[in-house]
Amino acid sequence: MVNRIQNLNRLMAFTLLAGLLASCSALQNVVAKPTVHVVAVSYRAVSFEEGQLDSRLKIRNPNGFALPVRKLVYNLKLNNREFINSSLSFDKDIPANGSIELHVPLRFRYSELFNTIQDIAQHHEVVFQFAGTLDIGPLPIPFSKAGKFSLKF
Repeated sequence: MVNRIQNLNRLMAFTLLAGLLASCSALQNVVAKPTVHVVAVSYRAVSFEEGQLDSRLKIRNPNGFALPVRKLVYNLKLNNREFINSSLSFDKDIPANGSIELHVPLRFRYSELFNTIQDIAQHHEVVFQFAGTLDIGPLPIPFSKAGKFSLKF
């Protein structure tokens, strides 16, 4: 009798797990994945000690219903070195079949650039890669933008 109950419990657990996996798969087929594009990244001097990269992300929702934007996890590499690794919380909705832009300021201290400062001074440019994931409900959406900008000093 005990073995029968254990087997029945295992069967129920397996059936429940299979049902959950099928519903997650069905949800991904019903919800079209939003797209994230890095619209712009520009440098702005803040002070003698600090600088800031201003980035704008455009998120397009191809679905017929609104999607929540709750968190952005991102990192920034400068001249192939990880420079910023952070996150921001949001409480915004992307309208049905619409889009929104998010402004992501990336503030940093020049002293943190110590390892890349010689290369920057020599070439007067910074190569960057800005990448991360945007949490939209249960769907993490990856994004990435790479490029370079010149510095004048």
